Amino acid sequence: MNDNTGRFATFSDSRLIEIVRNAKQFGYDDQTRSDALRVLKERGITEEDLQLTGNLTNYKYDYARTLYNSYVGNSRFAFFSYSALLIFKAVTVFHLIDINTSGVFYTLCNMALFVLFLVALILSFLNHVNFYKAIGKEPGLGDQVIFFIIGMPFYIFMYFFYKKQMREEMKMVQS
Repeated sequence: MNDNTGRFATFSDSRLIEIVRNAKQFGYDDQTRSDALRVLKERGITEEDLQLTGNLTNYKYDYARTLYNSYVGNSRFAFFSYSALLIFKAVTVFHLIDINTSGVFYTLCNMALFVLFLVALILSFLNHVNFYKAIGKEPGLGDQVIFFIIGMPFYIFMYFFYKKQMREEMKMVQS
């Protein structure tokens, strides 16, 4: 008999169901979840019963986690493309590299970096909006305006702020 199985024998059915449904959210490993399922099965509650009642998996959390991870990836790409754009601008403005600012190379590099940043910013914005819809909160119009108006020139700060805010919201996701 596993340590968890013995300990779980004292838990109520509702507590065990909560452990099974929210194992990822609570940070439990697969073994802990399996132990809770085993105790429930011994009490006559099967995985099929949990599936039918919607208690086998916290789909809302899983979907929100997917959107959060997508947001982090897209935001990271936007952050790096934004940083590259700033570095490119600084290199040319301070003449660290002799690039003709009216030339084709400068214009193409500038446009390419800006387009990459803009595409990644839009994708992260969509992930942000969909994340809040998935957890049952509607982002305010102010958040959306701030995302773009403040996000463009101050993306470095916005990136860390929204990432932290969404991480906190993930902890609060209920089924």
